[in-house]
Amino acid sequence: MNCDKQYLTHLTEELVAGAKYAVLPGDPKRAKDLAFMLDPNAKFLAFNRQHASYLANLEGVNVLVVSTGMGCPAISVTAIELHKLGVETYIRLGTSGTIKEKINLGDICITRAAVKLDGISREYVDEGYPAVAHFALTQAFVDGAKQEKIPHYVGITASSDTFWPGQERHDNYSGYLLRSLQGAITEWRALNVANFEMEASALLTIAKVLDVRAACFCGIIAKRTESEEPNHEGKEKAQMHWEKTLKAGLIIDMKRNGLIQ
Repeated sequence: MNCDKQYLTHLTEELVAGAKYAVLPGDPKRAKDLAFMLDPNAKFLAFNRQHASYLANLEGVNVLVVSTGMGCPAISVTAIELHKLGVETYIRLGTSGTIKEKINLGDICITRAAVKLDGISREYVDEGYPAVAHFALTQAFVDGAKQEKIPHYVGITASSDTFWPGQERHDNYSGYLLRSLQGAITEWRALNVANFEMEASALLTIAKVLDVRAACFCGIIAKRTESEEPNHEGKEKAQMHWEKTLKAGLIIDMKRNGLIQ
């Protein structure tokens, strides 16, 4: 292994080609789809473990697309390795379930801040340290969604380490939830939390520690006021919406930072 090859992503400075932006979906297939959506001539870079990496060029600016795998531990190691290679802007993009009645299947939830229900954040910062998105970067995606007329909601996300009990899903391995988790959805809804996912809190926390920019937005594929099950039609609509939001938001941010005209 070359001394500058990152252990988990297998990326090098040469491969990333000076890219300062990284789009971070969880799914390796989604990484490929997003890279070629941004750039039909995107280049495959590396694949190791859950990390599939591509280099796209958008309006003359290099953009990495790297799958992280699922959960806060996975996205944390991805962000750390990319930071070593000079990446300064991180965009987490994925799927999510909403707990608010007014948010619909296929809508985009843009994270203003995240409730840290994960274990990773506690190993980097004190419990009171906030997990907040970069304001200007987040606003670029809000403006991108508005520009593309994408239905969206900007609010607070809860990030859990588990898909089942940590999100108060009763269809888990045993059907039993710890007493401390029972009623969690009602409580978070009362506190105006919009959605659940599994990565935002770690990424936003680590980005603040590293003094880099990070944002998160997700497509809603489960409306948990109606059903626990992911909705396939909702997922197709969400994919169309997150692709348009991503591309428009990136271009807006690049223009505001003088990278393109």
